[in-house]
Amino acid sequence: MLTMDDLVIRANDGCPEAQYNLGVYYHNGRGVDKDCIKSIEWFTKSANQSFAKAQYNLAVYYNTGDGVELDCQKAAYWYEKAALNGLINAQYYLAICYGYGRGVEQSYEKAAEFFKKAAEQGDAHSQYNLAVYYSYGKGVELNYEQAVHWYTKAAEQGFANAQYYLATCYEKGEGVDKSIEQAIVWYTKAAEQGFAGAQYYLGSCYDKGESVEQDYVVAVSWYEKAAVQGNEKAKEALAKFKKNIFGKWVLRKGAEAAAATLIQ
Repeated sequence: MLTMDDLVIRANDGCPEAQYNLGVYYHNGRGVDKDCIKSIEWFTKSANQSFAKAQYNLAVYYNTGDGVELDCQKAAYWYEKAALNGLINAQYYLAICYGYGRGVEQSYEKAAEFFKKAAEQGDAHSQYNLAVYYSYGKGVELNYEQAVHWYTKAAEQGFANAQYYLATCYEKGEGVDKSIEQAIVWYTKAAEQGFAGAQYYLGSCYDKGESVEQDYVVAVSWYEKAAVQGNEKAKEALAKFKKNIFGKWVLRKGAEAAAATLIQ
């Protein structure tokens, strides 16, 4: 392992990896006093030699204004350099820049292009965003099949938003054969990660006995989880229930249910 003196010598000799590592050391205060200015200096030297990680870190500095004046254009410039060198995180954040017009002229087409580059390398956030773009024809031709393809990729990595929207695709039969059973599978995965919309949907299924055995206890449990997160539909649904003298959840009747809804 290189000593700090050896690292400095190699960095001064122009080794981009050594320059990058020295930038990391100054950023973290590892073996040297923490110094963002020196960190940026070494990252810049490395970045100018096309070292992707240094280009990305330099972009982050300019994007956050940490140790340097915030400059969205320079951030986008270095994100693009790193992105074109194949760095996944840079591809994702460059796509965000293009999507919001942050430091570059807004272009959904360019955003989709770089989301796809990162998605193809397995980045779940990019897979999800690319799916959304295909769902709405944003920067790409509307294509529900492609949306399902990328929602599935992200969902299989445990991305809750993707699991929820993949479930809606199965529920509606958009881009995939309609399957309430598959919808419930993916709603459940999203719900177990705290996605309120999925929790409400499951509550509704068990409430009405749709594609599952009717079970008010399970229905109320999911409604409560969604309601705690502010889901208004779940709050309204809960108002229909009360516990009877035996401690079982039952539906309120007629005017009682209406009154309970008004109280909410």
